Amino acid sequence: MRTLFTKKEDSKLYKKIWNLMTYCPMISVYGLHSLNIGNFLKAIVPLKKEPTCDPKDLKVFLTLTMQEYDKQFIDFVQSKFMTVTSWLCLINGRFFKSIDDSDKNIDSLV
Repeated sequence: MRTLFTKKEDSKLYKKIWNLMTYCPMISVYGLHSLNIGNFLKAIVPLKKEPTCDPKDLKVFLTLTMQEYDKQFIDFVQSKFMTVTSWLCLINGRFFKSIDDSDKNIDSLV
């Protein structure tokens, strides 16, 4: 079995790895499989003495973070939808204007 610590437990290293979770709470491993650093550290590499890490309650932290990411994603998709919609209106307007202009030129030729 692999170990994170060779001879003695290093709580500073543990805390640094734990703090990565505030920047990236979920790591996509493959397809729908993901890894949470906090769950990994608690399940696979627990320290004998419980360190004081922030966030203290992992489940609450993950719930709030994922809810915030969901809200940000919805806002992002809506803003991109509005951008694409306005672009389509602009392109359609230019296209139909060019058709109208070409129709006027055909009438003058006949």
